[in-house]
Amino acid sequence: MSDDGVISFPEIGGPDGPVTEDVLRVFGSMGQRDELPLLEQQRFVVHMLSAEVGKQVDGVMSVADICRHVVERVSATGGRILRADGYDEDCIQVGLHDGSLRYLTQGDLLKLMDRTKAGISVTGGGDSAGIADCLAALAENLDGGRMLLGVKNAASGLVVPCANFDDGLIIVDNLLIEDLRGQASTPFGSARMHAMNGDRDNTLRNIDKFGFLSGTGGNGQLGLFIEVSKEFPDRVVVSTPKTIDGDVCINGEPVQALGFDTALKDYQRSIFNIAQSVFSHREVTVVEVFGRSSGRLAFEAARHDPRNFCELKGNPDEKDLVRKIEEFGVTVMILVPEKPTSLKDIADEVAKRKRKFGSCVVVVAEGFVPTGLVDDVNGGGMIKNVGKLVMEAIKDFAGIEKVKRASQSYEARGATPSHYDQIMGAKCGKAMAGLINGGVAGGKVVVYPEGVDPLTQEPLVMDLKEVSDKNTLRNAKLYSDDVLRKGGVFWKN
Repeated sequence: MSDDGVISFPEIGGPDGPVTEDVLRVFGSMGQRDELPLLEQQRFVVHMLSAEVGKQVDGVMSVADICRHVVERVSATGGRILRADGYDEDCIQVGLHDGSLRYLTQGDLLKLMDRTKAGISVTGGGDSAGIADCLAALAENLDGGRMLLGVKNAASGLVVPCANFDDGLIIVDNLLIEDLRGQASTPFGSARMHAMNGDRDNTLRNIDKFGFLSGTGGNGQLGLFIEVSKEFPDRVVVSTPKTIDGDVCINGEPVQALGFDTALKDYQRSIFNIAQSVFSHREVTVVEVFGRSSGRLAFEAARHDPRNFCELKGNPDEKDLVRKIEEFGVTVMILVPEKPTSLKDIADEVAKRKRKFGSCVVVVAEGFVPTGLVDDVNGGGMIKNVGKLVMEAIKDFAGIEKVKRASQSYEARGATPSHYDQIMGAKCGKAMAGLINGGVAGGKVVVYPEGVDPLTQEPLVMDLKEVSDKNTLRNAKLYSDDVLRKGGVFWKN
């Protein structure tokens, strides 16, 4: 490699010189990668004789350029082999033999990489839809020889000793960018910890090797980006919110979060499927959903007058869901943290609805705390198993012997992203890349304020100073009491 960080073609070959039958045999059995050293488990085949490569001055390339010409590698999780269009296993082997393709391990690329032009991305906290589209757009829009590396398992990967940090990196090349589009959850893995509260020194040393830090986070994980931007005020640190709870405020302003729209639609379908079945059997069912401090997800998913109702009615494939909402919406009552009420009042209302409509579905956000109850603290002041508590109260106070219980939770985190979340993720990722390319230092966050449509508008860039979980149903501008009652939220003053 030359002093300016570019690589001459002759330096790239098999790990020990010319490609041999042994190398081809190993490549043909990439599924046995766990038997190899960590940095050799990610293996790449690079096309060195494409038209674009031929235009490189004096036949040299940067690592970022090489990563635009990968034709075979394993997926981010290591569970699949990714190949470029037009390539199969036979083509790969022929290319390795005739020299049109070159074989590299991840360790090879990391050794040759100019880390001041590379950056790492972490996706900690609860996973959600839209993250992968954000990462794909971010990596695709980097320029000037910059490239993106994912950190496996977020904070858990950041706190490891520096000597082991490379083992947990994922190179984001052309094949992985394409593979990430439309993917659920986070391809890099997550962790429920704050890196700066783990091993702060290791975290900062690992971050300091790279030119920028990027990623996604909820209320807790976005705090990492705030702290890192204070430690490295001249470094580019950029992020965007994600959480299916939809409860994020940035600098006191309510903003949208990746994953909320997908979770809303996933829960909506499940809740009204349950309502149909419950009506058929003239039963009562309690459905517990996510939402610790905010009932927005519970309300928007179960409301009788959905915000996406016009969209649903205009889609022939959603004809049956529209019917269920119209027919059984009145049987659904919603309990949220922002509107506490007593267990006795809940049971009385359930009995009333069952007499009138024949069935009742009670959708309860996990953070709901009935009035007159001492909190059984679990995390942020939640009642442990609140759905079960409500179910038992209905049996006791209403005298209804058979009450079923269901839970809708992690399914929404791993759900296939909605079109809305894919577009929002892609636009946020592109804007994040623009900040990185422009060298905009300091903690920045790319956001869509509530009410701004990602399908037609571009995101805003804000200084990341404060993050909170105050985007709730207490926001009277968005959720008046009349709106909540009409939509199905139950409480008694």
